Amino acid sequence: MNMQHRNAIYDFTKPVPLHPFDDAKLLRCGISEQMAIRDLSMASRKLVAEIPEQASWYCLHVEPRKEFAVESALLGADVEALVQCEPGGVVLRRGRLWEKPRTPWMAGYVLVRCVYSPGAMMSLLRLKFVSGIVGGPARPHRVSQQSVNDFNEKVRELTGIALSKASATAEAAETRFVVGERARVMLGPFAKFECVVVSIGKGKSPRCKAMTKLFGQETSFELPLASLAKL
Repeated sequence: MNMQHRNAIYDFTKPVPLHPFDDAKLLRCGISEQMAIRDLSMASRKLVAEIPEQASWYCLHVEPRKEFAVESALLGADVEALVQCEPGGVVLRRGRLWEKPRTPWMAGYVLVRCVYSPGAMMSLLRLKFVSGIVGGPARPHRVSQQSVNDFNEKVRELTGIALSKASATAEAAETRFVVGERARVMLGPFAKFECVVVSIGKGKSPRCKAMTKLFGQETSFELPLASLAKL
């Protein structure tokens, strides 16, 4: 069987035409993102300034390693947001001083302060990388301002601790707990909640995975082991 090939001359300087379906799909994606940003006005700082007594901190559950992307998007939309981080500072590694990168205190969570309304909660849920609101959009878990203040104060204290002392504290904390032990969270959005230690990491600043019950639903999270206290 003979096969014939068509010889054609193509002009590669012209853009490749998109199928109408592709145009419509891209347009929908753009409109969806624009609507999500626009709807965040219902959770803006302006509304908080008008009725501050009705504003509260809420906790967003976000995709892994997307905490700072969500925080940046919220701040860019004039929404008060906060990723609670481990103490910063400079560390000595291999004879050189290195600036410690920002590390979320609890991976996968971002705090946002706004006036509650169904519209505000839905606009937050539509934001890219946000997978849920702790407690649900109807009755979300509120994080007290005192809890946020206590955390910020504790971070300021820890930032001034020498690396050797921090390491000794971390090692002591690691020996105090075992997998399966119950503990109380002392810092962060889940402060004062009881939890069960699921796994314990290693290193100078060990972290652990824990499980707690929020509104009848089991929720797992990761945080520094030093932020737990024995019951």
